[in-house]
Amino acid sequence: MLAAALVACRGDAGAEADAAGGLDRLTLERTLEVGSMEGPDALGEVTSVVEGPSGELFVTQFGDPTVRVFGSDGALVRQIGRRGEGPGEFIRPGRIGFRGDSLWVLDGVRLSLFGPSEALIRQTRTNVSAGELPCGFTGAWLLADGTLTAEGSCAVDAIVSGAIPSLPILKVSESGVILDTIAIVPPYARAAGVRIGDAGVFLSSIPELGPPTHGYSPDGEALVRLVFEPAGTQSRMRVLWIDPAGDTVARAERAYASKPFAAAWKERVVTLFLERGPEAIPPHAFRAAVLAQVPWPDEQPPVTDALVGPDDRLWLRRDEAGDSVRWEVWSPDVGPTADAWLPTGLAVKYVGDDHLWAVRQDAMDVTYLVRYSF
Repeated sequence: MLAAALVACRGDAGAEADAAGGLDRLTLERTLEVGSMEGPDALGEVTSVVEGPSGELFVTQFGDPTVRVFGSDGALVRQIGRRGEGPGEFIRPGRIGFRGDSLWVLDGVRLSLFGPSEALIRQTRTNVSAGELPCGFTGAWLLADGTLTAEGSCAVDAIVSGAIPSLPILKVSESGVILDTIAIVPPYARAAGVRIGDAGVFLSSIPELGPPTHGYSPDGEALVRLVFEPAGTQSRMRVLWIDPAGDTVARAERAYASKPFAAAWKERVVTLFLERGPEAIPPHAFRAAVLAQVPWPDEQPPVTDALVGPDDRLWLRRDEAGDSVRWEVWSPDVGPTADAWLPTGLAVKYVGDDHLWAVRQDAMDVTYLVRYSF
């Protein structure tokens, strides 16, 4: 049965106070599924998901040079773009979003903007010079004022050596002119490199290694910065809502309980490395290298994912219990106000005002996008 309540505790207002933490417990109900085993609506590795002004779903996938558009009934209705480097064409479209009723698509250093009829308005190349940093900066998100943020991607050796203690999130024009620094973040808290003899360095980004540092509201009105201060029983998490001008417009914080980096958690990280590792290296050798070379933290990350909704509420992937994971919802200037539970196998890609979209894979590794209403 498609519609299935995950938490049967919703009251008349759609939520119920959580006695343990004083939070409203959101009831999530599966209301739509997109995708199939084969055919034009079959999905691969989903990278970005956003809803358009009319409620259609826009999706990019790794290796797919198009933006797929699904209707309110979950059926594929059209595709935007094709492979190429000409106007309206893509090589590897990644992040997507809307500025008003116009769709924007980031494809490497190229930004494409499509009008309401999906005709191409303009396409620009965002080439950012990072000075002496061993990094390349490319557009990351289109802000509400028409500028972009640019984030750095550094050389593998610089990442593995820890030579770069922090990286700026830059505010740039569409052409790549640096206008300001909007935030400073620690680089690669979730990434580690493993060197295997002459085979080189294999880099993998794994959420279980560290917490996320920031996220963006879908409309580009806010960059939400997460700051963690681990200190045993006095550990604190701070969240800052930053507007396109770089000003902090809201904040919230709370204490959290630190957890040691347990053996079972380490084994999860090792397993993820092995799943992504080079086939030419024997698994036992790669496993030994991972155990020896990954800079294992003392504590488990208190958050393993973060998404910002159009109402600027922040969804944080927090605790796990059995086959479920708890998401905590923070409101600007207030802090945690609600929480919800989802199956551990879901990867949440988009949060709306009253629903979210998540990726799931079935036993045959077929990918689906599932909408949960709350």
